[in-house]
Amino acid sequence: MQGTCPSEEESEGSFGVVALAASAGGFDAFSTILSALPVGFPVPILLLQHISQERMTCLPELLSRQTRLSVAMARPGDRPAPGRVHVAPPGRHLLVRPDGTLALSDAPLV
Repeated sequence: MQGTCPSEEESEGSFGVVALAASAGGFDAFSTILSALPVGFPVPILLLQHISQERMTCLPELLSRQTRLSVAMARPGDRPAPGRVHVAPPGRHLLVRPDGTLALSDAPLV
């Protein structure tokens, strides 16, 4: 019987991401995780913080001071890149389309 995890051969060439989500108080957790990751981290990081769309955020700028990885606000059509942190704008869902590009959604919050 085959397990549910792909073998090394099966996963070669596959696309993976690290997705992190937290409530408004998650900055310390994000900082702790990102500061421990090395330059050259092999997969993209998608980050979402649950805050109102009406609030401005400087999360990418603040996190850039905590990590050597590149941190930027996600934009529709961006391609997630290894070692790059893509931050969802406030009040938006961050999705990866089948073509590998990022999309932002205004769907109801869950």
